[in-house]
Amino acid sequence: MREGWGAYLGRFRRQYHHDLREALTSMPWQDVTLLLDDLAETWTRTDENLASLVDIQNWWLEAEYVKWTTDPAEAKSASRRAGGKVPPLPALRAVAHRPPKAHAAAVERYAARVPVDKPVGQMDARAFGALFGL
Repeated sequence: MREGWGAYLGRFRRQYHHDLREALTSMPWQDVTLLLDDLAETWTRTDENLASLVDIQNWWLEAEYVKWTTDPAEAKSASRRAGGKVPPLPALRAVAHRPPKAHAAAVERYAARVPVDKPVGQMDARAFGALFGL
């Protein structure tokens, strides 16, 4: 009911070719409720843009959290280990609430943008200890 009755009137007419007000007066309320529950979801470009803004805000907050909690010297050494490469454009995870089909599409877009790291061979004990300064 987030859209209000005005949105239901138009959607009901488009899908069932019947006026919702007439249905409410001429049909049992249980039948009208079933029809309203079966109305196709409307997911507009505006809704997707708002969900994308939530995804971007989430990415920004996570990036800021990393900045707040990472030691500058540690970040510099990690940059050297990575060869000073600039990371690719961020892949935004789909964190906003979307209808199932739109969410599945957003997850597929995310999976396509995430760089796939090739698995490196098993790490020996000395290299593992070096990670922790041992």
